[in-house]
Amino acid sequence: MDLTKINETSTHAGLKPAVKLRELPINVPHLILGAKITKGKFGESVLLELEKNVVFLPGRVTEAFKTQIDKFEAAKYTVTFTGLEEGNFHPATKFLIKEV
Repeated sequence: MDLTKINETSTHAGLKPAVKLRELPINVPHLILGAKITKGKFGESVLLELEKNVVFLPGRVTEAFKTQIDKFEAAKYTVTFTGLEEGNFHPATKFLIKEV
């Protein structure tokens, strides 16, 4: 058995760290290199690959994004964290996706 391939994928080499959208600098656009719908502990969510890291979008946008994912083109859009908005239980993360 070739363990080299298995061991290469078990390390973080080449993987980008996941950060929260609210951890991105405010009002700074980040180029989106890839987007996909992932399934996790809390259901489906949108994962965006940026130049230095990956971010999950808030769950409230997953259904809307799913209808547009087939039209997504890498490096054609940016995502910008624009701040927090007070909500019922905790602040909502605000962001914009724009075409480059």
